[in-house]
Amino acid sequence: MAERVGLIIILAFLLVSVPLFRRLLFNQTISAKIQLTILFSIFAIMANMTGIEIDANNQLHNKIILTAISTNDSIVNARILAVSVAGIIGGPWVGSLVGLVAGVHRIIQGAPLQGWFYVPSSVLIGALSGFLYHDRKSYFKVMTPWHGFIVGILMESIQMLFILLFSPTGWDLVKYIALPNS
Repeated sequence: MAERVGLIIILAFLLVSVPLFRRLLFNQTISAKIQLTILFSIFAIMANMTGIEIDANNQLHNKIILTAISTNDSIVNARILAVSVAGIIGGPWVGSLVGLVAGVHRIIQGAPLQGWFYVPSSVLIGALSGFLYHDRKSYFKVMTPWHGFIVGILMESIQMLFILLFSPTGWDLVKYIALPNS
């Protein structure tokens, strides 16, 4: 999983070196927000598709691209990373819209009927991370790695809480993902 998250981070790092993208980061127009939403939605969909499938017995199915999964299986992925970064960079509206796209894509991918919670959890995470940006307009420019780590842990904890409360196999899945080897 670290390898797959690393690929997304490398792509984002390369993207930051593109002057057009750097201009989008500090542009507050509706056009810039739409472009950021599209861009980060692509990253969120990539995160869903490059995740690792886990079956009901906590067995990993290491496929390269996950276009569809069994309705009984789950995915360990970096969707929340993409949604959180979208919110921090683009604000609450961009984060929420990217969360909506990411959650709907996860359901299309094969989430069970009980998987509806992926949509509100992803939207909430996008909005909350966006409010961090929105309250401190210049904060993104000086966000420390420690603060980024705390925001990441908080957003992932929200996702784990939703899984725990709304997934039929919530405790087993949270225990397997968030508390490995316990």
